[in-house]
Amino acid sequence: MVASFLTRAALQQITQRVLSNVIEQLPQRLAAPSPPAEGPPGKFQDSELPHMNALALTQLQVRLAEREDQIEALQGRVATVERKLGWRSTMRMAAIGVLGLGLGFLIAVAVGALRWAG
Repeated sequence: MVASFLTRAALQQITQRVLSNVIEQLPQRLAAPSPPAEGPPGKFQDSELPHMNALALTQLQVRLAEREDQIEALQGRVATVERKLGWRSTMRMAAIGVLGLGLGFLIAVAVGALRWAG
């Protein structure tokens, strides 16, 4: 059982490394210049499509990296706010609960006193 787990973990690590290498090398290989093809002007040639796809993929990777950086920054800010406000809001709710319970008890005592007196 342990051997199968280790084998599966090793295969997963190797697969992740190979895929990351392929993804990194794909835009460079697709961006390599290819011989021009003949065709009507104004239309994309078949040989230009891989180059355009590689450029678009590179742009998407850059934008994805920017978004990941923004998400990490936002997660850090949220964690900071939660640390600062978490215990305060808990104490505030506890104080409100205690005050509400005390006020309810006082109202019940007052109503009972009024019934006894009246």
